[in-house]
Amino acid sequence: MLKAIRQAIEWTRLAVTQPIGQLTAMQRTLRRWFEVLRYCIRHLGEDQAPVLAAALAFRVLFGLVPMLVVITVVSRSVLQDRFPGFVRSIIERLGLGSVRLAADTSGKVSDLGSWMEQLVAGASHVNLAALGWVGFAVVTYSALWVLVTIEDGFNRIYRAPAGRSWLKRLMIYWFLLTFPAALGGVLPYLTGGVASLKSQLPDWSWLTTVVDLGAGMAFAWLLLLMAYLWVPNTRVEFKPALVGSLVAAILIEGAKNLLGVYTTHALTLNQLYGSLGLIPLFMFWMYLMWLFVLFGLEVSVIIQTLRGRGVEVLVSRARESRLVDPSVAIQLVRRVATEFEIGQPISIRELSGDLALDTNLLHRLVDGLDQSGVLRRLDSPDEITLARPAHLIDLDEVLNVGFELADDPAMGTDPIQTRLRDAQRAALVSLNLADSDPESTPPDPPSTATSP
Repeated sequence: MLKAIRQAIEWTRLAVTQPIGQLTAMQRTLRRWFEVLRYCIRHLGEDQAPVLAAALAFRVLFGLVPMLVVITVVSRSVLQDRFPGFVRSIIERLGLGSVRLAADTSGKVSDLGSWMEQLVAGASHVNLAALGWVGFAVVTYSALWVLVTIEDGFNRIYRAPAGRSWLKRLMIYWFLLTFPAALGGVLPYLTGGVASLKSQLPDWSWLTTVVDLGAGMAFAWLLLLMAYLWVPNTRVEFKPALVGSLVAAILIEGAKNLLGVYTTHALTLNQLYGSLGLIPLFMFWMYLMWLFVLFGLEVSVIIQTLRGRGVEVLVSRARESRLVDPSVAIQLVRRVATEFEIGQPISIRELSGDLALDTNLLHRLVDGLDQSGVLRRLDSPDEITLARPAHLIDLDEVLNVGFELADDPAMGTDPIQTRLRDAQRAALVSLNLADSDPESTPPDPPSTATSP
């Protein structure tokens, strides 16, 4: 047994480390997926996916009740008396009932499923007529705010140029909000079929668990597939979206069950927070879920980019998208500073048109300037502004970001190029972004004329 394990580990190590020409067909397949996974993780960092997942988790928590109000109004009009059963089926398929807190001092056990049922029940009894126009506007805005943030995040990962028009957005948002209600008409039959299948199976606990996991994963897979195909404002191919949504569904299903086991046996939030312990637990679960959703989206993007070709295509594209002139970074920051002076942000789409830069390259340049503390992304991932006033931004600091994107480390260092870079830095020493204002008049040079 140990010998077989060592052989499997050695086989995997060779598949990951050896040149592709020396690998078998199965090892090449494993190597391909390993490279895809590696690029996905790297792109998650470049797209600031952890930050985006945290923002989405906060937005969902903030807009949860308004979204539930909109969804319940639509669902109750379609399902009527079957609505409570539909909600219970959704919660069972999502497995939220398995994520529970340990019993508190009174012996009461709390779980996310019951908490969500109470929220939906409260949202379903909201009287929209009593809200008035102001309340209705707040509810609608909060629900749209969540959906717009999700679309902006998906567009950023897919490098889509900009969001849709509001007419198209409303049509897609309406579909995404009403699709679960339409699914509710089919879900009871699916749930009944799964229950019938389980009753006919032998009394094997592991087989019943596999059926439950498969049913929950299939439901999440379908919802994620629809979101991947419809939300990004670009052409998304079906097969990459199918694979990416499957990866995300598997991760969500596995994390859901692991989190349920952990919270049941190890976590003591009930003793610390009481019934409020469900709120941080729900926030943590939402963060993990969005992180897995974004990871699956990255898988979809990379598979669509490869189109059956080798992973080397990603490397060649990265080299093709390098900056030709590092001073473009200064032009970009000056353009952002122009809007900053009048108190306005600027969008990536507007910058791409003004500077005639490729969108992918522009995103990488903005990410580098964001990480260096020169620019800052706003709530909408497509909008940026200065991170600090112009007189506190050194031009040589901005130029260094341009150098990082223009120079290929794989090509080594050229002495002539190094001297050129040093001369460019020396020309900008002690200059800040405010000094580069074209309307500012440079000081007159000292006179060298002598009196007769």
